[in-house]
Amino acid sequence: MKQSLYIRQVMHFALYVGMQVIFLKNLVMFQMAFTFVYIGFVLLLPIRISPVANLMIGFFTGLMVDMFYDTLGINAAACTLLAYLRLHWLNFIKPQGGYENINIPSVRNFGLRWFSYYTLPLIFIFIFTFFFIEHGGIKMFSSALLKSIASTFLTYFLITLIQYLFYPRQKDSNE
Repeated sequence: MKQSLYIRQVMHFALYVGMQVIFLKNLVMFQMAFTFVYIGFVLLLPIRISPVANLMIGFFTGLMVDMFYDTLGINAAACTLLAYLRLHWLNFIKPQGGYENINIPSVRNFGLRWFSYYTLPLIFIFIFTFFFIEHGGIKMFSSALLKSIASTFLTYFLITLIQYLFYPRQKDSNE
């Protein structure tokens, strides 16, 4: 990656985590839908990132949020799982011509349909893992499932909105 891409990633980290801990920490709709917009940073990491760096970034991102939320590693665990599954899911849904010269899996680079197919399952798995751990396992399964479904759609909407507001269309991988 070029140095400008590193700087851009640091700015995106600050944007997502900052928005999460400053503005969205207490945003809850109907005591059912919570926002986890910070995972957008992990979802929008470069496609060709190394697996070790991907996992480390996922863990560190979750750990940073855990420090502000006092959640004792729940975000770190769920975010590490998200980072692990992300690379496998990207490989599974690879377009027929490959990813060509596009480096960031954003909605502007691949379109809303592909972006939805890419993000919705990963967001749901992250959020369900978070609530499953938070609720102490299978005891409150239905509550965790309902919160996960509602939170998935709210988080997806906000991440997609951020895409349209802050991410330009990428011309090639050398940007």
